[in-house]
Amino acid sequence: MKTDKPGKVFAFAVVGDNSLMDRVDAETSSGFHSDDPTFLGGVRVEATGRRVLSERGQRRVTEGPFAETKDVIGGLFFLRLPSIDEAVRYALDSKFVQHVALEIRELWPMS
Repeated sequence: MKTDKPGKVFAFAVVGDNSLMDRVDAETSSGFHSDDPTFLGGVRVEATGRRVLSERGQRRVTEGPFAETKDVIGGLFFLRLPSIDEAVRYALDSKFVQHVALEIRELWPMS
């Protein structure tokens, strides 16, 4: 994932009501360009899925969407930026936050 470049890699999770994801996709899909050195890739994900967990020593599988939230992770994208502050500035200026939230996490360093 272009690891030889300077900077930190941040994952942006697109979080919001599933009914808005088509609109968000349409309004933001032209914002990323392959020649942009900060953009490392991204993908839209399905609203439903499976959760695998352990409860009292037993493995269990549940199907989504999950009842505890109406929001879903609608997609993920990755940017290389100098700092978390720069990632937040990107998010504040993006079209994403007109409709949904962006959750930002730095990728765990691989050594």
